[in-house]
Amino acid sequence: MKKQQRNLVFLIAAIVMASLSPIAFAGPNGMDGLMGEIVVDHQPEQTGGPSSDTLFQSMFGPQIFQRAADDFQLDADATIGTIVWWGFYDQDNPPVEETMRISIYGSRADDSLPDESNAIAQFTTSGFERVMTGRQVAVGVAPFEYRYEYELTDPLALQSDIIYWLEITQLGDGDTAFRRSFSLTDINGYALNNPVTDGWQLTTGIVSDTAFQLIAIPEPASALFGLTFSILLLSRRDRRCGGAK
Repeated sequence: MKKQQRNLVFLIAAIVMASLSPIAFAGPNGMDGLMGEIVVDHQPEQTGGPSSDTLFQSMFGPQIFQRAADDFQLDADATIGTIVWWGFYDQDNPPVEETMRISIYGSRADDSLPDESNAIAQFTTSGFERVMTGRQVAVGVAPFEYRYEYELTDPLALQSDIIYWLEITQLGDGDTAFRRSFSLTDINGYALNNPVTDGWQLTTGIVSDTAFQLIAIPEPASALFGLTFSILLLSRRDRRCGGAK
């Protein structure tokens, strides 16, 4: 490769690296590999968490349901590619297989609670990854905590400065009671929907929220960086093979 060409490649690489958006890993307990920018980051606290399960055995015997949703806002528009959350099972009895419903709602105009008539997106899936974090939750039988990661097949574009609600609920497994882990990142409470609340109701007197992350897909500049890096490698290989003139 000629000297002028190599200089041009190095100049392009310098420009790309200077313009790259921040790239972050998905937390200390994240899966391996580089991901996009974390735009919402509610780290877990191992102190408990609300049930979010369409079918579980209550302490009084009957099968009941409860759904938990937490609000969030973005500082800037972003296209979400991955959703991460933390949770546990009330009796420390994770199922071999399970199905989760992940829903993102807008807010009702009158009370800013989840608006199910304005479902921005909904995914019903068992195709997520569940990994034990090795930490135990200080409640009940001290169940182990799990980290869940779901990569969206169709990335989701969300706008800044809008109140959204994220609901993550286990579907139809009466043998377990899935619970979302608490977080102390944005301690404005969360919303519950169960037979007692008779619809969505904001928790009161609870200084916590739930643990989850929203991860945006990498900016196009990242792909350009990868292309430039490949050119640099080819340039180095060309020199080693005696191809440089």
